[in-house]
Amino acid sequence: MKGSICYHKQRKYYYVSWLHKGKRYKIYRYNGEKIYHPDIAKKLVCAMQWDVEHGFFRIEKYTKETPTDVMPYMKKWLGAEKANLSPATYKDYLNSITNHLVPWFKVHCTRCNCTKSGTTPSASSWGISSALAKGS
Repeated sequence: MKGSICYHKQRKYYYVSWLHKGKRYKIYRYNGEKIYHPDIAKKLVCAMQWDVEHGFFRIEKYTKETPTDVMPYMKKWLGAEKANLSPATYKDYLNSITNHLVPWFKVHCTRCNCTKSGTTPSASSWGISSALAKGS
């Protein structure tokens, strides 16, 4: 398991200690609030591990209150799924991303603030159909 849960005795709250690219980070907040219960710290570690396992991990998402750029993730996902899609489906998804999703994010919100929720947003929260999200 990457990341460890620690307790700050003097200040009486938990934090997640995370090693990333040779540097140790201490993450004290989850959903914008300090972590006062070990179960909340476990949720944070799980969210961070999910991001690592799926290739979307960015330490900035957890260390600062900065939004995370959505558009590169869509293109990265499509590239990862290309082998599992028929050529026609791939072309359709590429068209949807290029001609509909990217322009929508440019107009409405070029950045999706994932740090507020503490999790990676689901496709349905972006208004993407479940078929597109599942890659079928």
